[in-house]
Amino acid sequence: MPKHMEKSSTRNILLLGVVTYSMALAIGCLIHMPKVIEGAPQNSDKLLHGTAYFFFCLFWFVYLFLVGFKNYTFNKILFITIGWGLFFGMVIEILQSEFTTYRSGDLWDMLANSTGILLAVLLLYILKKRLNRIKTKF
Repeated sequence: MPKHMEKSSTRNILLLGVVTYSMALAIGCLIHMPKVIEGAPQNSDKLLHGTAYFFFCLFWFVYLFLVGFKNYTFNKILFITIGWGLFFGMVIEILQSEFTTYRSGDLWDMLANSTGILLAVLLLYILKKRLNRIKTKF
C-alpha cells in the first residue's frame, strides 16, 4: 500500500474512533439510565465522569497531535483539546438540564469532568517526549 494511503487510512481510523467515542459519551450522558447500583456511595458517578473525560481528552489529543493539526505545537494542541473537552462537557450538562426530565445538569459533574481532563493533561506532559518521537513517524 502506498505511504499516502497508509496515512489516510490511519487518519480515518483515528477520526472514526474519536467521533465514535464522543457520540457514545454524549448518548450515554443523555439517555435515561436506571439506577444500577442501589447501595453505591453518594456522588460515586463522579468517578465515571472523570474517567470518561480523561479518555475523551487523551483520544482527541492523540488524533489532533498525530494527524489532525500536524503543524501545531504540542502545547497548542493541548490547549485546543482542553477547551474542546470543557466545552463538550458544558454542553452535555446544559442539554441534561434543559432537555431531559430524567437527568440534571450538575456543577459537580463539570468539576469531575475537569478533573479527568487535568489528569489526562498531566499524563500527556509525562509522555510528551515519546509522543513527539511518534509524531515524526506520521
